[in-house]
Amino acid sequence: AKVLKYLQQIAVITPYAEFKFKFKGQDEKNVFETVFDRRTSVMPPPPEATKHHPSSVDLELVKRLVEST
Repeated sequence: AKVLKYLQQIAVITPYAEFKFKFKGQDEKNVFETVFDRRTSVMPPPPEATKHHPSSVDLELVKRLVEST
């Protein structure tokens, strides 16, 4: 149940992907298969580089940033 819930959540946040899940138990009665279809064919734009968040900047990073400019 946790795996299906996880796949359902992943399918919600990635509508451009298709997920197929198939479980085969030890006997033929325990076979489960589900498909989360794509809901769009449009891919999102790639992420852009962002500046560092002030809380994640330490002295070494400041030195490297100063040297690279």
